[in-house]
Amino acid sequence: MARHIFIDSNQITLPASQLIQSGGEGLVFSLGRKAVKLYHQPQKLHQDKLIDWERHGYRTLLPSHVLGPEKLALDEHGSVIGYLMARLPEDSKPLKQLSTLNAWKAQKLLKRDVASIFLAAHAALTHLHQIGLIVGDLNDQNIYSPLPAGRGRANQLGIQWIDVDSFQFGGHPCPVAMEAFLDPSLYSIKDFSLQPCFSRDSDWYAFQVMLLKTLLLVHPYGGSHHQQKSLRARASAQTSIFSGSVTYPQLAHPIESLTDEILHHFFQVFEEGRRLPFPARLLHNYQSALTACAHCGFQYPASRKSCPNCKRQSQIVRRPKAIHGSAARTLLDSEGTIEAVHVGSGGKISAIIRSGDRYTLFRMDTAGSQHQVGLFDGGDDYRFALFGDNLVVNSVSGSQLLLLDTSKQALKQLALIETASFKGSAVFATSANYLYRIAGSWLMRGSVRDGKLVEDPISTVHKQQTQLFASAHSDMIGGFHRVFAEYQFFMISPDGVCTELDVPPLLLGESEKETVISFGHRSAAVLRVVIKEGRSRLDINEFNLKGQPLRSCSINLESEGMIGQLLESYPYTTQPGLPAPPFVSVPLAAELAGSRIVSHPQGLVLQNSRRLSFIPLTKQVS
Repeated sequence: MARHIFIDSNQITLPASQLIQSGGEGLVFSLGRKAVKLYHQPQKLHQDKLIDWERHGYRTLLPSHVLGPEKLALDEHGSVIGYLMARLPEDSKPLKQLSTLNAWKAQKLLKRDVASIFLAAHAALTHLHQIGLIVGDLNDQNIYSPLPAGRGRANQLGIQWIDVDSFQFGGHPCPVAMEAFLDPSLYSIKDFSLQPCFSRDSDWYAFQVMLLKTLLLVHPYGGSHHQQKSLRARASAQTSIFSGSVTYPQLAHPIESLTDEILHHFFQVFEEGRRLPFPARLLHNYQSALTACAHCGFQYPASRKSCPNCKRQSQIVRRPKAIHGSAARTLLDSEGTIEAVHVGSGGKISAIIRSGDRYTLFRMDTAGSQHQVGLFDGGDDYRFALFGDNLVVNSVSGSQLLLLDTSKQALKQLALIETASFKGSAVFATSANYLYRIAGSWLMRGSVRDGKLVEDPISTVHKQQTQLFASAHSDMIGGFHRVFAEYQFFMISPDGVCTELDVPPLLLGESEKETVISFGHRSAAVLRVVIKEGRSRLDINEFNLKGQPLRSCSINLESEGMIGQLLESYPYTTQPGLPAPPFVSVPLAAELAGSRIVSHPQGLVLQNSRRLSFIPLTKQVS
């Protein structure tokens, strides 16, 4: 299965295994050090715009890190169906990934790093405006930065811009927009493809949304407000996080971590509604003003009398909250970061803690007794999974899986094996008793017998195009194959029966942002974050464990925080008003907000970055 195209009169074959990304408008394939974008439905407006792009000579005017069209891609009839462009570096991540607390910890980011990234973005945007280009759909998903954890520092970080074919120039409009970054003055426009709508002002507005969102981990119109519930309503009313009527998110960085001059500028833009370019000198001054807290390492302006991060933590009142007549109790308080939590089928709780470069495994029960096993020292960041007494370790930058026996105080290495990748990450999953990985075109199921890893092939897969998810409650596994723009979902029972899941395909103009398969005790659900016309929604399709459809629903997503909470903790939620079923309402207040919820045979385990808590339930929830 492959696509055949022509570039410079040379025929090129693009197999499905070379697919990098499938978006709402087209497919992106790797081609050596280059990439090829092919439109799902090529139209005359695409051809006219790309030809006019060449006529204006923009290819030679662009900075090298703006990955614009270089050559036209044609079909067998000579029609323009896409273009050739430079390929993103392998270690690049969208700026969106820098807007969460976990990403800052994983990438060891500092405020100084973010300032450097946005100074580079500022210079690029200024250059684009000078040569007559308007970005239009400027957001934190089409600007990338290479962020090698623990190695890259501020002066080594760069940026790359993608989706350059949507830029506005001449009479060619930018046809799309993401609402979270859209200037509210453009909210009334229904179809951006009819005529040019964007301006330098709207670009600078979007730039400043990205900057504030990355520096503070909250959208300018984030937080919560009693009357104005949606981001759109808040932005229209100019009720920003600087308003006294807004509850500021506990997990966001303190506002005082910015300088007064930056805060004043943001206040003018988001609270007063002024449209101002962002002065680069404010970021330069900010970098020079930063100091690091000797206690927590948090960077903040030296002009502040004390560290705003430590000050806020000391003001947080920690008390148990009631749920179904029970109270939350602390299982573990850690000076380090809780990297992973696993609940075994018998209720044993395992947690991986990172303190500096030291990793430790804690095992505990709900009564509070615990013991720990030292793992290793490592400067890189890792992904962890457990099954039984076996720990799987994967470096985020590699495809090798290290399998360790943790049943005794002295660790024993059982195996070091390779697996395939999907979207740049190693593909593996663990159920109650098995490790699943991909070897060649086979899905392998492995178990530990007599101190050795023994594997059996249980299904065929698509090379570099398959993702896996497993149940912690049983030995069920699910996943999907991506074949060009289509997704094929499946579920495999413990006895090896594979069933296709009937998940509706995306419509034209929709793109998949993130897909997760989550298993409960009696059902499984496919959760897909879908983007359409710049807006996000969560589609949920629930199935019984035989693969038969149970129910489905769609939820409009108003914030990035809502996405994370629903995906990580499904089916449990603290969000009011969600359909039940498939959701189980957990009426905890602020202490649970932002926490990952892990099911336990006798209740719920709550995980945040430094604390594990347990809530025994007085009645069973499914």
